[in-house]
Amino acid sequence: MIAWAALESLGESEFNPHHALLKAVPCLALFFNALLRTPWFNESCSEPYWFQAFLSFSYMFHGAGDYMLANDEPYPDGARKGQAECSFCFAVGLASFLVGHLLNLLAFSSPGLDKAGGRIQTRSLPPLRFDLAVPCVLYTGSIVAVLFLIGPGANGTMLGDNLVMSIAVPIYAVTLGSCPWRAMARRGVFLDESGKLWAVVGVGYCFYAISDSCLSVARFSHNVAEPGRSIAVMTTYWTGQLLISVACDVKQPEASVLWPWIQSNDGGNGESNAKKRRSGSAREALLP
Repeated sequence: MIAWAALESLGESEFNPHHALLKAVPCLALFFNALLRTPWFNESCSEPYWFQAFLSFSYMFHGAGDYMLANDEPYPDGARKGQAECSFCFAVGLASFLVGHLLNLLAFSSPGLDKAGGRIQTRSLPPLRFDLAVPCVLYTGSIVAVLFLIGPGANGTMLGDNLVMSIAVPIYAVTLGSCPWRAMARRGVFLDESGKLWAVVGVGYCFYAISDSCLSVARFSHNVAEPGRSIAVMTTYWTGQLLISVACDVKQPEASVLWPWIQSNDGGNGESNAKKRRSGSAREALLP
């Protein structure tokens, strides 16, 4: 279904409502996949409820963003020589994706069961891990610099010619760049979460950032011919979305489709870690 959506979106020069809806369907499927893992539908899921809720509802906003960007008309001939277009559909789509990333960021930054001192019931925030923030900051800063400095606009790029986009795009870039940082910072920190799945989520957000970088450069800085643009954007986008979706399984890694592969490449440690988590949950249940 995802491959179909990507192929159907290649080379579209005119708006097609069926293709616009088609692009939103995969995110809708990921929304229901995440929703079914919440305590509302799965009694075996652990609390807090809002952790899974943030993850699931983020896909509603990503789906809305996909639909609005599919409604966004391509540049007319010669439009790239003028100012960056800020159509209603593009602005709403950008805002929808921003809200989706903010929901994920809230989930990634939420407290978890602390291993420190053997106090299993203690919840704490994930560490800041500025060493992981550095590459995210460098990449985000580089992309934003390219968007502002390179291009056919009067001030060096079309992004610099549009006040709204010159403010909105950096805010979006910082939010997006923070997501892989916060996901990787949770790796191996909390007792009831799989560190390896958090690493997968971080890699997924890196693919997502690459996809958005390609899209932004193609729109604001340098014209990229089709179908190369759509192939690069859609391939990295859906690879990232699928990898990010395993965040719903970090508290129950055995439910993830990637877990058997992780176990087979972990020398048996994955199974022992799962037993430790189950043992920790049992000890927690015995505490007053």
